[in-house]
Amino acid sequence: MVNWLQATLLLIALSVTIQPTLADDLASRAEETGIVKDTLTVGYYHACALKQDHTAVCWGGGPTTSGQTTPPTNPVGGFVIANDGEHKQFSQEIKLTGEIGEGTRYVAGMYFFDEKNVTDFADLFSLSPTLTLVLEDRILNNRADAMAIYTQWDFTPFEKATLTVGGRYTDETKKVAFTANAAPGIAAAPTAATRVNTANLIAAGIPLELGTALFTPRIAFKYDVSDDMNVFASATRGFKSGGWNAPAPRRLQTNRLHLRRCGPTSSVCDPSGLIARCA
Repeated sequence: MVNWLQATLLLIALSVTIQPTLADDLASRAEETGIVKDTLTVGYYHACALKQDHTAVCWGGGPTTSGQTTPPTNPVGGFVIANDGEHKQFSQEIKLTGEIGEGTRYVAGMYFFDEKNVTDFADLFSLSPTLTLVLEDRILNNRADAMAIYTQWDFTPFEKATLTVGGRYTDETKKVAFTANAAPGIAAAPTAATRVNTANLIAAGIPLELGTALFTPRIAFKYDVSDDMNVFASATRGFKSGGWNAPAPRRLQTNRLHLRRCGPTSSVCDPSGLIARCA
């Protein structure tokens, strides 16, 4: 049996790849019903969207309505996050590669990244087919800037041996700001002090800026025992950038990683040309 999520995704796929006129028909229907463009959010058994008047509309259902591709007259409950966003991104990388003599290869470069996002999103919860609550409605502005320089050198000190030395310096900054929408449909008539906005997050001790400046080196050695096998050892330092959990804002710290590996690797090629590698 096809569930509501599968049916909705199938409908989207058909509108894009097989029936272009269906996409136009869906767009005109959305305008007729007052649904805000690009706010469709699907769950396992239902879908929801925001309307121009800041109210929510949901449709779908359980197993008894699985497979339908048009909004039914009996929308069911569920929790969704509806959003409408504008995203801008620019990145640029310059890289140099080359060789010095017969035993030295190198790569070096620099990277720049800039991203700006504005996302208007609301938390919706349907208690019944006729009652949908707006739990929160806010605008998120977030920006990320990053710059990195890197280099890696491969040396061949003697036949069948390769020594690799490299490193990367990364400097990045992330910022977020929240603005509470004036949405009279929010449930429980929240006070100004309970809304998700920049001032309240600062008052709660949640930092809204995150900076990371880190050098991550790498060193590795490999020796080819034969054409199909080698032994190696490597040590690497890396990191996973931090950020924020947007629906219920809290900062996620930057995670640092230290990785050390050693052992043999081998490859086997069968008659069909398939290569299997083991480490």
